[in-house]
Amino acid sequence: MKFHLNHDPASKTLTIPRAALQLSGLAETSDLTIHTENGCVLLLPEKLSVAQTLKTFQLLTAINAELLFRLAKSSALAHGAENDACDGCHWEKEFRMSCRCVCWQRPALTRRKAISNAQ
Repeated sequence: MKFHLNHDPASKTLTIPRAALQLSGLAETSDLTIHTENGCVLLLPEKLSVAQTLKTFQLLTAINAELLFRLAKSSALAHGAENDACDGCHWEKEFRMSCRCVCWQRPALTRRKAISNAQ
């Protein structure tokens, strides 16, 4: 689940919504670790159980796939691809976004082959 935060950059603190902590199962966890990198933050319990590790891995995998999709889409648009959505392709269904990847600018036969190979 995603939460959109309206962060005031002038503020020195950022509050994580209690609902997000409750849904993540971290509301009652006292030892949390914040992992940071330029442009992102990840909050995890200090000690992960096997189930928590698996769920974290699954979430990161899903986020990774979405980010790769966005990167490909942005790259295609930056290199002159037309701004037309493919109608109901595998990737559009997978990410519930309009699909403007480079492969969707090819002729229909190649597009069908790319979709069948992706599935």
